[in-house]
Amino acid sequence: MSDALNITIALENVDSSSPLWQTLVNLRDDGFNNQWPYVNCQEVEAEINTGFFSYVRLAYFLDKMRVYKLYQQQGFKTFKDYCLKIFRKSSYYCNKIIAAAQVCIELAAAGFDKLPSCVAQALPLVKFNTVDGGGNSQLAEKWQKVLDETPKDKPITSNAIAQIVDDTPEKIKPLPIKVKPETYAKLEKIA
Repeated sequence: MSDALNITIALENVDSSSPLWQTLVNLRDDGFNNQWPYVNCQEVEAEINTGFFSYVRLAYFLDKMRVYKLYQQQGFKTFKDYCLKIFRKSSYYCNKIIAAAQVCIELAAAGFDKLPSCVAQALPLVKFNTVDGGGNSQLAEKWQKVLDETPKDKPITSNAIAQIVDDTPEKIKPLPIKVKPETYAKLEKIA
């Protein structure tokens, strides 16, 4: 095993015949043991980019599971129960992944080469992925604003995206304040 990548995967209470377990073990055994199938930088970059956008593929399958109610084949009555019992994720979170992927897909369809590379980057844009009565959407305009206003030598982060697309005027943005717990309790009683 390479000194640079000494990765140990410890799996407790896992069915060793499960596809996930097999994938992780194969990755450990093949991927991190100097068996390198790539010969140039572009091939590796393509794999990295594919990984960054894996949330879109995940969302595709979650959406199909939800829309076609395939979870019922395993005896689950709701998508919520299915997500919680099978993935230990809330349906709220799974729906957020789907919404984030829809943003990415719409931006790709609009012709953008640079796209949100994770759920966190896409989430601040979800509210702009709607079409008004005239057939207009603000999504492409907001994403272009993010690309234009983010310095080229800085990463595009979810916080930066949220700040750039936030249209709330500065003077009416709520300011955080620190309140003692006993004061908060008194305020709660009054409200």
